[in-house]
Amino acid sequence: MAYFYRPFFLYISMPVKFTVSQINNNIDNLIRQRFSNIIIEGEISSFNISPSGHSYFTLKDEKSEISCVIFKGDLQKLNKSFKVGDYIHCIGSLGLYTPKGQFQFRVLNIKSDGLGVFWENFQKLKLKLSKEGLFDDIHKSAIPKYIKKICIITSLNGVVKDDLIKIIRSRATYQNIKIFPVTVQGIRAANSISHSIKHINEYYNFDVLIIARGGGSIEDLWPFNEEIVARSIFESRIPIISAVGHETDYTIADFVSDKRASTPSEAAEIVSINQQEALIYLDELFSRIDLSINNIFDKNRTILEDLSNRKVITDPNESILILREKIHELYKYLNVYLDGKINKIESSLNLFQATLNGLNPYNVLNRGYSFLLNNKNENISSINDVNTGDKIYSLHSDGKLKLEVYGKAKKDK
Repeated sequence: MAYFYRPFFLYISMPVKFTVSQINNNIDNLIRQRFSNIIIEGEISSFNISPSGHSYFTLKDEKSEISCVIFKGDLQKLNKSFKVGDYIHCIGSLGLYTPKGQFQFRVLNIKSDGLGVFWENFQKLKLKLSKEGLFDDIHKSAIPKYIKKICIITSLNGVVKDDLIKIIRSRATYQNIKIFPVTVQGIRAANSISHSIKHINEYYNFDVLIIARGGGSIEDLWPFNEEIVARSIFESRIPIISAVGHETDYTIADFVSDKRASTPSEAAEIVSINQQEALIYLDELFSRIDLSINNIFDKNRTILEDLSNRKVITDPNESILILREKIHELYKYLNVYLDGKINKIESSLNLFQATLNGLNPYNVLNRGYSFLLNNKNENISSINDVNTGDKIYSLHSDGKLKLEVYGKAKKDK
């Protein structure tokens, strides 16, 4: 049965009745008549092959998106492979997927136009940050094994927040969880996420941060590919787990984070230890503590027993007597040693004094000798030191004589 559009100005008082299926079928027919054999260009932002072999993907530009399908037979004819980020030209027909009432573009042929803008920007930033070392393992912090304080950075809308809390609470009821709401999609999302990371690091002391978001297209997840978010994650002193999208979704945040979780649910399992496992760990810990304490007691007990068997403890009077005898013997030895040292020093001093006396010129005078001095009180040791007529002095032990030289005679050889 065919239904036709009726101008409202003829039937404004008599509206036509349609079922949902009827109106969707009519719209589908109208769209196919107007938009068959057309070319739509855009970037692939999601791509999925169903078990039936049909391929479903989203084609987007900067402002809009449209759902596309390539049926199994058409895909086999293309003999091409495509991936998220490819910029392509699709040839086909636009229609309405009537069970859902959604626009759908049936693709019959595809011409690739190389990498899309988003994918190209992703690769450029990834290469840049990789060269700077932001992805290196040396900069990554270990996730604590036993965590008490958890901070989750995510949207308040959606099921991600609830799933995370549910899983953590089911495994470890003792953990403290705080949600920091942020915008996870749109032009403000990157700044919102970056600001929250910096704020938490400055004012809070959590054991771990989880950055979480559900799945979506490359555009939906793009805030997690922004450089400002990547650098905030890298600078965080608190370990960060990235849990963005599905298992096949990779973002720049995944590479720079301390750990990547394939899904938010996996992130919840990473930070929450099963209570039974915790009890087992505590039992092992207490056993090790008991063993250490017993070892310390045993060691100290041995030392005390050894000390208690010593005579200084069992018979202190005898020990004191022995010690006194040793001190007395030491005193006697010290006196003998010091007497010998003193006598040796006195002998050396006497010998030194005798030597000095022998060299003393005044002692020579006492033995009847004299010294001759000129008028400058300088010693005369040779006849060449004086001339005839010089006034000289003869120095004796009890005084000196003034003499005059009347002549000189050399010693006979």
